[in-house]
Amino acid sequence: MKIFEWYKIMSPRIELEIHSIAFDEPNLKLYVTMSQIFSIWLVPFHVAPVTLTTVLDLTTDSDVDYRENSQVNGEKTLYYITKQEDLYQVSEFVKFVIPHFGHFLVVVFNLFATLFCVLGTLVFYPITWLEEKRYIPDKVLKGGNLAYDMELKVPEIQGS
Repeated sequence: MKIFEWYKIMSPRIELEIHSIAFDEPNLKLYVTMSQIFSIWLVPFHVAPVTLTTVLDLTTDSDVDYRENSQVNGEKTLYYITKQEDLYQVSEFVKFVIPHFGHFLVVVFNLFATLFCVLGTLVFYPITWLEEKRYIPDKVLKGGNLAYDMELKVPEIQGS
């Protein structure tokens, strides 16, 4: 709760517009894509319009919020927020950290990363070709990695 209070102190007025909402009922998750205008009152002339996706973990358990029950009129189920994650793209987050020219730095970094990927593809294409033609057996790459069998990590991501 203190995080929310600090957020309100930094930017007492936030304008926002919701673009889309998706409810994952089996997993009790709500996904909200929105745009907001964030302005820190102490920093003059700094206004950051950003787009983000917020993921809300929900519960119908009234004990989490110390309320009496999770029913209204016996028909509607009330959902309570147990966790909130705000997911910003790097190009949006940098607007908070490096105002005005931060977006330019992200564009330069993305161009560098693209160039690196293109050059890496050209340099290592022979390995891809050998693997596709089955000249490199599966045992050499051990499931996609020279040093570690990735299949050993699969249980860590299943069911999460």
